[in-house]
Amino acid sequence: MRSAFPSLRRRASDRAEPAAPSRLRPDIQGLRALAVIVVILDHLIGWPSGGFIGVDIFFVISGFLITGLLLREYEKTGSISFGNFYRRRIKRILPASTAAIIATLLGAFLIFGGARFMETLKDGVAAALFSANWRFAAAGTDYFRASGPVSPLQHFWSLSVEEQFYFAWPAVMLLVLTLVVRRGGDRRHARVGAGVVIGLVSLASLAWAVWETQALPTRAYFSTFSRTWELGAGAALAFAAPLCGRLPAVVRPVLAWLGLGLMGGGLFLIDSSSAFPAPWALLPVLGTVLVILAGTGADRHAFLFPLTNPVSGYLGNISYSLYLWHFPVIILAGAVFVDRSVVFNLGCAVAMLLAAVYSFHLVEDPVRRSSWLSGARRTPGSPTAGTTAGRKPTRGVGFRRAAVGASITVLVTAAALPFVPPQQKDIRLVNALPADVSSETAELQEQIRDALGRTEWPDLSPSMDEAMAGLEAPEDVTACGGTGQMVVEDCTWGDPEADRHAVVVGDSIAMTWVSPLREALGSDQGWDVTSLGTFGCTFTDLLIENPEPEVVDACEDRKSQAVDAINELQPDVVFIANTYEPRFPESWGEPMSPQEWQDSMRAILQRFSGSVGRVVFLAPPPLYTDITDCYSKVAEPSYCAGRIDPQWRTFAGAEQELADAVGGNFLDPELWFCAEDWCPSFVGTTPTKRDLVHMTPAYQVKVAPALRAELVDEGIVDF
Repeated sequence: MRSAFPSLRRRASDRAEPAAPSRLRPDIQGLRALAVIVVILDHLIGWPSGGFIGVDIFFVISGFLITGLLLREYEKTGSISFGNFYRRRIKRILPASTAAIIATLLGAFLIFGGARFMETLKDGVAAALFSANWRFAAAGTDYFRASGPVSPLQHFWSLSVEEQFYFAWPAVMLLVLTLVVRRGGDRRHARVGAGVVIGLVSLASLAWAVWETQALPTRAYFSTFSRTWELGAGAALAFAAPLCGRLPAVVRPVLAWLGLGLMGGGLFLIDSSSAFPAPWALLPVLGTVLVILAGTGADRHAFLFPLTNPVSGYLGNISYSLYLWHFPVIILAGAVFVDRSVVFNLGCAVAMLLAAVYSFHLVEDPVRRSSWLSGARRTPGSPTAGTTAGRKPTRGVGFRRAAVGASITVLVTAAALPFVPPQQKDIRLVNALPADVSSETAELQEQIRDALGRTEWPDLSPSMDEAMAGLEAPEDVTACGGTGQMVVEDCTWGDPEADRHAVVVGDSIAMTWVSPLREALGSDQGWDVTSLGTFGCTFTDLLIENPEPEVVDACEDRKSQAVDAINELQPDVVFIANTYEPRFPESWGEPMSPQEWQDSMRAILQRFSGSVGRVVFLAPPPLYTDITDCYSKVAEPSYCAGRIDPQWRTFAGAEQELADAVGGNFLDPELWFCAEDWCPSFVGTTPTKRDLVHMTPAYQVKVAPALRAELVDEGIVDF
């Protein structure tokens, strides 16, 4: 995902008079087109696997062009005008990005539920302040394995990285250049000195990126410090540009096609399991450097027709606008349409292209070439300051009207999306209610089947927005699932004189089962329930990745504390509950297989096997539709109904096998959430889940009677 696609034109001086622009390089415009196309393909259809490297291509281009612009100014005037630089950046970046943010927020307000809209609004503020990358890093957003709803403004992270880099880079350049000159060097020596500095900074950033990618992969992806080397690679090439003119003509095509080959290899060799941004981003970065290097100082680019043809040139021109609009179109449309078919993909492609064309021709380009922020005064008979030489000047009134008209057109286009009738899922139930279940489960089944047939939302308590924004478990249970020292007494409920004890261990799924278990067991004399789970800490022998570093750091100790407490309490029953989402052990880069899951679970069981009466594997709610992703103001109930994910069935089967092997029990909650493979988002008037995996606290209470009956029927407990 990218940003910085400025069509930069060199000005002669700090004066307001227009200067002859530097010619746009067709090869660079083609690289922009390639970068934005592969990013769009990745986000729209998930192909090619490494399509996200388009961002890295843009970073290199941006570093090369911006640094070259600043160098030319310094060599001509002996200084760098920060005011002129930042005015150009504002004119280049803000109008189009502001229009995209406003339109996206309007669309989100009309489409999303309240909770998701508020999160999108926060994303919009962060995007407008060029801090989106840090917001997504702090929120634990995993670019490759996000389990929650994707923000329609998530792609603004790359624009934030660039603008943070350029906040400091002109000052660093001027400082180094000035110091070299003051020590007796000329401007040629100053160029070399500044080039050495950016080279050292880039190497340090690359080394940091390699470390951070291994230690904190989610943060590394969004981190400015782990991305600086990519912008620095382009900047270093700008410093070396005078040397590039000496390249023999016969060598240039070889370098260019080698660069294209590296980028092409990256598109298919890199995927979500690759160590990214370092070291794998070296492929697209080096490839881009080679292509730009091959064209620097050359007169013609006949050997690069895939990049230098007119179509690539035009797409390169509008690439910034196309990047800004593509992601909101995909995410907002995805909230309205169920079927992600070829028609959906084509519709999104057309919509984002039209939005980009409007944005470029009526907002982005007119503002960039206008006199706004130029600081110039027009004199009679003179052209508008800041216009491009050789072109008809843009008239102030005409520009303002065009900009306003474009903004209105784009906003109306985005706002019209919610009024497209949403598609609904064809849900058909053909079987009767199960006959061999408890009356409590049968009652839930009746309500589940009724919910699957609803065409309108009932009055829910809590509302969907309240459920999504609420806690995963009651406050007293939530307080026991942190990363600090376990206090068994504070996390035990039930009969104070109990002679039978139950313990619950696992990750956040275990925390959501504590409430129904204490309702099912703690209401009777003689039982108590102790929570020893930890949010984000999967209860397996292997340490599992988590986007929050503090959770990973504390997880091993929390598991050890839980094992020690079990050995001391010697409970009658230990309930183990973990999520069935793909689990990635630390440093593996790929998810555990069912067999590896069993082996890791068996290994941790051996640490307390002699201290428990019975082990019960309590499966999580079935994986199906994520309510935070599907729920909107335009969706009917069937849109948020889903079919059980095969991943869930696979791991449920693996735990059933493990339970049989160790003489334990396996509890399958499918009938409390689903009927004939279909699962609604509410049962009766209660929302079932607050996201993809976690029950709402209200539904935790609702399933407690069925859970109690199952425990008795399976002979796990008796009363």
